[in-house]
Amino acid sequence: MQIAVMCYNHDYANFVQKGLAYENIGSEFCFIENSSIEPQHLSKDAFLILSKNPEKDLLLVKNLREKRSVTPIIFMAESISDEFELELRDASCDLIFSRPFSFSLIAMQIKYLVYLSKSKKGDNVIKARSFTLDMSKRILRKSNRIVPLRNKEFALMEYLMMNPKRVLPRTEIVENVWDRNTEIMTNTIDVHISKLRKKIGTGSNKTYIQTINCVGYLFDPS
Repeated sequence: MQIAVMCYNHDYANFVQKGLAYENIGSEFCFIENSSIEPQHLSKDAFLILSKNPEKDLLLVKNLREKRSVTPIIFMAESISDEFELELRDASCDLIFSRPFSFSLIAMQIKYLVYLSKSKKGDNVIKARSFTLDMSKRILRKSNRIVPLRNKEFALMEYLMMNPKRVLPRTEIVENVWDRNTEIMTNTIDVHISKLRKKIGTGSNKTYIQTINCVGYLFDPS
């Protein structure tokens, strides 16, 4: 995943880029000038605007939406009034954040939006190193081998691949893979993880799905 970080100040953008990199989101700095964007940045998976001039940046949101109808647009600012937030919503801005920033939360929502936007474009494939998850055909491939998965195993693998190298608390997994209103046994996640581990095997002398004691799990495809 590669997003465009759009800002007037490179130092400020660098701060945000470091926070996103820690959450495994790659980014490229794009200097904002005259509410326009360079053509090479239009191919990015998402646009993240670091706002210092709200009125001018609102125009940028509108320009981006005209050029890219489904690409996620994220707006970050020191503070945002309720009235201006409504204007951003009307301009089809997808996510709006003000300080204090939680990069783990921002990254999680960006990843989900990018996944949805790719689905709308017909790009229903998630890749993580040797793993390829074909959403339309419901098939997981490891290298050139098809790994047969049951429905819940597939949903679990999908969420893990959307969040590589990030510690996923058990509660977060339950809320995103199981219905949050469904009562499940305490060892349900462990059982599904164990079955999934056996099916996808290991790599580089380690398991791809690592247990983080007292917290949850981490998927490392490297």
